[in-house]
Amino acid sequence: MVWGRRSRLLWLLAIVPLIGASPVVAGAQSSGKAGATTSVKVFLVAIGDKGKAGPWIGCGDSLVAVTKKIAPTKAPLTAALRLTIGNHQQFLGQSGLYNALYQARLTLNKATVSKGTATIHLSGKLRLGGVCDAPRVRAQLRHVALQFHTVDRVYVYVNGVPLSKAVSSK
Repeated sequence: MVWGRRSRLLWLLAIVPLIGASPVVAGAQSSGKAGATTSVKVFLVAIGDKGKAGPWIGCGDSLVAVTKKIAPTKAPLTAALRLTIGNHQQFLGQSGLYNALYQARLTLNKATVSKGTATIHLSGKLRLGGVCDAPRVRAQLRHVALQFHTVDRVYVYVNGVPLSKAVSSK
């Protein structure tokens, strides 16, 4: 299932009052320099959290956004994807947030956005730590793109194969 901006917003508006938090729309932060982005969000997994800390994803986990500062860029999707696939740490410090992509050795070949659709082409080795890593990897990569207001749909390919097929064969 591909989550569009509208369904994510409706979900956020429905769940925020239940958890007592203020709604924050994930997105890149811009410096004052002609639209250059200076921070992006990467997404990690709260294992077994059952959707309390963020959107519920497979195996009873939550997806959690973590803001990262970057050098000013006009290509924030590329920067966010490179941060995501370049992170080979299993956990984020003492937070307990899990990175399902820590074993993967992927390269970003191309990322484009056209008419609301982000298309991401990766190559390399996609290694998973078990069946629960498949939905975690899908969520981590898709939400990196969905954080941007210009993106409503995301298609990810690994070595030319759709991500859903690439993770199902692992």
